[in-house]
Amino acid sequence: MNDAVLQALREIARDVLSPREEPTVAERILEQMGGAGVLRAMTGAKVLIASPRGLTFRFRGSRRFNCCGITLQPDDTYTMVLHKLGRCCEIRRELQVDDIYADQLRLMFTAHTGLALTL
Repeated sequence: MNDAVLQALREIARDVLSPREEPTVAERILEQMGGAGVLRAMTGAKVLIASPRGLTFRFRGSRRFNCCGITLQPDDTYTMVLHKLGRCCEIRRELQVDDIYADQLRLMFTAHTGLALTL
């Protein structure tokens, strides 16, 4: 067999046989918020952007805010930054909430936006 073909087969086998990586921070935040489907259905979330330390998304339905950024801090708490973005992406209003534990993410989001993440 050709060396290139053997190399490609080794890479495929390594990918298939290697254990699954740990979920990223953004995936964990999505889980804690109820999942991507729930977030999209309940808030009209669109543009979900994952970063190495967090997740940012735009949503509809709240008069107060329309963009949310959640970042994992080194002490295993989260910081939630809510924005009201106007046209041309100028920031009209901003609120930062620090030291949020994982089980409080939904509650804080609901308290500040008025949007429920559960039925």
